[in-house]
Amino acid sequence: MNQPPGTRPAPQRIPLSVEEKNRAEVNFAPYVARTLVCEGRFRVSADTPEMVELFQKVARRVGDALRRPVVSYANGREIVITFGQDEAHGLTGQDRSIRLDGVLGGCGGVGASGGSVPDQDAWFGLLQPPSFGLLAPVVVPT
Repeated sequence: MNQPPGTRPAPQRIPLSVEEKNRAEVNFAPYVARTLVCEGRFRVSADTPEMVELFQKVARRVGDALRRPVVSYANGREIVITFGQDEAHGLTGQDRSIRLDGVLGGCGGVGASGGSVPDQDAWFGLLQPPSFGLLAPVVVPT
């Protein structure tokens, strides 16, 4: 196939294997569930029927795990996963923590570092050596 100079061929998509689809479904479910509980919806690019099918399975798994009706909408470019109509109205006053596979998660709390300075003037505390009481049980005198 001839192409104009300076252009790249379009990347070819390789279909996922059955094992890859199963792993993706299992691994995406906790992330989608947490995002759904915290933000009320999850949106991701899904521009192939294969990706739409994958995330529909993820939505079903999340609905089963949360024991709430979950729906998904696809438009050919992306898929949106959200709570069913009955659940969307009652979400605001509920406990927003979730339990998936024995791991407690929730919204808020401690987030990832955002590149800000340490709290409580720790900069000056970094210049002090550690207390002898901390090192004494670990250091063996020779």
